[in-house]
Amino acid sequence: MIVKYLKLVSSKRLVLTNKNKTMGTKIKYGRYMSTYGFVQENELEKVADSVLGKDWEAEDDVTQIQMICDYIKPDKYVVTHISGLKYEEDIEVRAMDSFTSSSVYEWMNLFVDFVQEYDRNIYNSACEYANKIQEEWK
Repeated sequence: MIVKYLKLVSSKRLVLTNKNKTMGTKIKYGRYMSTYGFVQENELEKVADSVLGKDWEAEDDVTQIQMICDYIKPDKYVVTHISGLKYEEDIEVRAMDSFTSSSVYEWMNLFVDFVQEYDRNIYNSACEYANKIQEEWK
């Protein structure tokens, strides 16, 4: 029997987790089209039923996938939606690290969004410059 409980992850978010920690369950990092694809690719049908309820339906994919990931191992995975892709695999699952969970990372994302929206050419030039300098350091 799986014992469920809520864990306070931050002052704003509660996460459904399990005391058995679904030992040995590995989640493949990568991009997915929907909750259905994520669950099928990682063979998490039973976990999804436990977290989302029996006969669940995909609704808010990012939230549902994050709930499943947090159930398996809280604070290990981060799930994000990537806007503007030509392909439908616009949900990314990757490892959480201390940088991506920091306010600096959030600030940098906001900065890049602003620059891309208002002057895409300067953003591209800055990327080329940074790549060139980084290559010279090697």
